Amino acid sequence: MMLSVATPFIQPAKAQTTYSYNFDGPVDEATATYLTNDVNVTAHFSSGSGADESFLVNHAYIYNTTNIVRYFSYEYNLSGTIQHREYWLDPTEIGQPFMLWLAFSSSTFHDYIISFIDYTGLLSKYPYIELVSVGFGSYFVEKRIVDAQNIVVANLREGGRYQLRYTDGTTINIFGEITTTNILGIQLVLRGVDFSSLEAQKQLLLYQYVHAYAQRDFLNPIGAITVNYEDITNKTNSVLITITSNGTTVYSGTFTDQTFSYTWNSAVNATSYEVTVAVNHQTFGLFDFKQYLLGEYQKADEPFSLAFLGSSMGISTAMLIPALLIIFVAGCFSELTSEVAAILTVIVAIVLTSLGWIDIGQGAIISALALAVMSGIIAAKRRISY
Repeated sequence: MMLSVATPFIQPAKAQTTYSYNFDGPVDEATATYLTNDVNVTAHFSSGSGADESFLVNHAYIYNTTNIVRYFSYEYNLSGTIQHREYWLDPTEIGQPFMLWLAFSSSTFHDYIISFIDYTGLLSKYPYIELVSVGFGSYFVEKRIVDAQNIVVANLREGGRYQLRYTDGTTINIFGEITTTNILGIQLVLRGVDFSSLEAQKQLLLYQYVHAYAQRDFLNPIGAITVNYEDITNKTNSVLITITSNGTTVYSGTFTDQTFSYTWNSAVNATSYEVTVAVNHQTFGLFDFKQYLLGEYQKADEPFSLAFLGSSMGISTAMLIPALLIIFVAGCFSELTSEVAAILTVIVAIVLTSLGWIDIGQGAIISALALAVMSGIIAAKRRISY
C-alpha cells in the first residue's frame, strides 16, 4: 500500500516596492546659486510605515525607501540661523526629483500664516498649496496641505514674490501672486472669479501694494483732473499718465516718484476723459490702471419756456403761473384726502421744475416729498387702528 504525501502550499513572498527620490541643492532662491552647507532632510512616512528617516544633502543625492513618504522636511543651518521648509507629496508624486530651494541671500525670512476664506469649497478637493518662487524662473519652494481651518504656514523670505497654486495632484489651479512684507498674516479669499486670466491674477497682487486713482473738479470756467499714485514697495521705475478725450490724447507725462499727485488744469467741464496710468515696475513688470471721468451734466434748454409772459409790478408772470398751478392742485382735495394732496402736489412741482417753469431747489423738493410720504403712512395707520 503506497502512502501519498501532499505537498504543502507555500505562499510566494511579495516583492517590496522601492521608491527612489533624487535630491539636488541647496540653492538660494534669490540668486540661483548653490549654498555650501549640508541640508538636513527628513522623510516623514504615512501612518504605520515606520519611524522618520533623516539624511544630509549637498548637491546630488539619491534617497531610496520601501515606505510611502507623506512629506519631506528640510532644514538649513547657517551660523546658527535655521530655515525650515516642507514639501508634502500628493498621491501622484512617487519617485520624482527634488531641488532644495532656500532663502539665504538675506537672513530675513519668516513663517507666514496664510489663511484662506473659501467661498467655493474647492480647498476640500484641492488641499495641496504650492508656493512657486517667481524670479529667475518658476520653481517650487514649499508645498503644504491646508488644515481644518484652511490655513497653511510657509517659511518665505521677506520681499519675495511667490505664485500660489492649489491642486489635488492632477488638476492645478493658479490663485495668483503675493509679495511678502513684514506683515506675517496673509488672508486670501477664494471666489469663483479667482479661476481667471493671468491679468486678473496680476490685479490680485497689484492692488495690495500699488494704488492709483483719478478725480476731477468742475471749476469755473475750466476744471481740473488730479491723478494720485502710491507704491508702498518703492520699486517703481516709471509712471506714464495719459489723458484722452474721444480717442485724442490731450495730456501725456512721465513720472519717476514712488508716491505723487499730479493735477492737470485744462479739463473742460462738459467733456468726458479717460485717464490711463501705465506703470513700469521692478517686481510686477508692466501694467496699467484706467479710469473714465464723466463730464459735467449740462441742463437742456426749457422746451416750453414761459419767459415770453414777462413780468408785472416786479413779479415774474412766468413764475406766477406755475406757482398758482401748484396751489390749485393742492386745493383740489379735501381734509380727508390731505395726504394724497401732499404727494400729488410735490409730483406736480417736480414736473414743473423739470420743465424749467419754476425754480425750486432739489433739497426743498426732496424734503417735501419725504414729508408727504410720511404723512400718508401715518394717515393709513390711523385708519387701520380705527
